[in-house]
Amino acid sequence: GFGPQAFFRAPLYYFALALTIGILFGIYSSVFVAAAIAMWLGIKREDLLKSTAKKGEDGDWEINGQKMWVTNGLRSGVVFVLVKTDPKADPPYKGMTCMICEKEPGAEQVPGLTIPPKIKKMGYKGVESTELVFDGFRCPPERVLGGEDGVGKGFVQMMDALEVGRVNVAARGVGVAQR
Repeated sequence: GFGPQAFFRAPLYYFALALTIGILFGIYSSVFVAAAIAMWLGIKREDLLKSTAKKGEDGDWEINGQKMWVTNGLRSGVVFVLVKTDPKADPPYKGMTCMICEKEPGAEQVPGLTIPPKIKKMGYKGVESTELVFDGFRCPPERVLGGEDGVGKGFVQMMDALEVGRVNVAARGVGVAQR
């Protein structure tokens, strides 16, 4: 729906809000911060469930696992990562959470995160595609998309973002066809 709840599910809304707050309080040095969305490991449904995050005693989340086909994975300063936080959730998608991970744009390695060389692909070379390998990446609790209420709601948040993205891709195709 289009009520207030729609804004609380939309990752792009949270990214814009976080970026605005960051600029206002001087956290970010420039207006442009590239973002990436990391969802899939491979092509099977089970691959989505292999990246995990566990809450530590200090309250921080520790992310482990791999994500494949991440657009802007290397150049981004912010990555929205979909991880399994409740392995016992039924249905499984209810145990997934979206974490907002900050990293240095262009850095191939930061503590807990390695970005291997770009993936070579046949088409759409205008943007990079990378793999992200998380190994003990620390994410503070305030970086859960939607706050504490967002725990377990990451799958729905990501599907909302994909819905908008598909419209964008379709519109781009129409524009290219018209030329």
